[in-house]
Amino acid sequence: MAAQIPVRLIETEALEITDNARGDRSPTCNGRYVLWSTHDGKDAEIMLMDLATRQIRSLTQNAVEDVSPAAGERYAVWLRKNGTIFKPVIYDFLAQTEKEATWNEPVSAMFPAVHENTAVWQAGDSSAAEIYLYHIPSKTVKRLTKDNFYDGKPSIWGENVVWNASAAGDFMVMHYSLKDGRTKRISPAGKPAWGASVSTTHAAWQSEAETFVLYNLETQKTEKFTGETPVMWHDTLLFCGVGAERGTLYLMRLTDMQTQKVEADVKQLYETCFCGSAAVWRYFDGRDHEIGGLKWKMPETSRPVEKLEEKAEKNNDVPVAPPSPIVVQKAPSALIYPNPADRLVSVTLEPGVRSSAQVTLFSSEGKAVKKALVPPLQTETFELSPTAASYLLEIKVEGQTYVKRVWVKSP
Repeated sequence: MAAQIPVRLIETEALEITDNARGDRSPTCNGRYVLWSTHDGKDAEIMLMDLATRQIRSLTQNAVEDVSPAAGERYAVWLRKNGTIFKPVIYDFLAQTEKEATWNEPVSAMFPAVHENTAVWQAGDSSAAEIYLYHIPSKTVKRLTKDNFYDGKPSIWGENVVWNASAAGDFMVMHYSLKDGRTKRISPAGKPAWGASVSTTHAAWQSEAETFVLYNLETQKTEKFTGETPVMWHDTLLFCGVGAERGTLYLMRLTDMQTQKVEADVKQLYETCFCGSAAVWRYFDGRDHEIGGLKWKMPETSRPVEKLEEKAEKNNDVPVAPPSPIVVQKAPSALIYPNPADRLVSVTLEPGVRSSAQVTLFSSEGKAVKKALVPPLQTETFELSPTAASYLLEIKVEGQTYVKRVWVKSP
């Protein structure tokens, strides 16, 4: 029996990203940008929309096919036709440059995904496919699979990679750990599984019509829920309702399974991508395929009231003010990711914070490097020096202040 979950309502803002006759496809987002593939009358190109300004520009303008983008915090990956096959292209949001990945296999790459400085993709044809991992800074490729399965549609987050695999009518979900290099099946034998997605702590997949499975990577326990097309981002899962709720979206917070209903009437969802405070997808408008989506503002959550010092201790934060213990109704909190970071660290206000935050990046010596005003539901990215060991992020919001240390990965 599927688990019962509490529901809270979320107000939304529609994202009308495209309205043309070009056949737009493959939307992806990272919290700040939305990318997709469009046809300019000659070939496919990659487009970008800034969620803050709603400005749209083309990332590619050439005479070859560019398709299937995937957006991470710093990097995006898409596929470019090179002769008879498609090869991966890496785009750097910080440098605003692109470069073909080191890819010498004689088969096309397909269905790329990227998180932090690592990309994954499927490569092969209709009869056989394998999963490859690409470390962007070192430009090295690692083949993750070499089996008799058809391995496809990988998803990556942090040290976890999952993908769909099939053989002789058996449809399963596989997991690879970057931490220990082990691969194992995580979906139960004899049960169909497809549409896998992964986060730091969980994986999710569709198990049967109107039911999806949530798998805890640490405890290896599974739980079934009523819903379809689960997609994960950080510690939150987005899924679609079924039956009378078909076309309705839900957000589930993985830390406590609290679920919130998105105020929307979505009739069609294809290629859904979720990035925290927004979701984007492809839909058919009666003429051709367009890109649309939603942004939302989260209501107050029902989390227990915490002391600022208690919250700081749990997250290894250093409380700055006030100096004496007080109880706060809404502790200032933000998603700071990745941490440790490579060259970029992003700050996104957590759901429930309704006013803008003053965020300052300090060097370990106490020198202010950058200041930014971060509005609710927006993401600000800070550039880090690879020679620094760590930085401090000071966040002031709604009368409270706290400081988070950000560690820099060794080159």
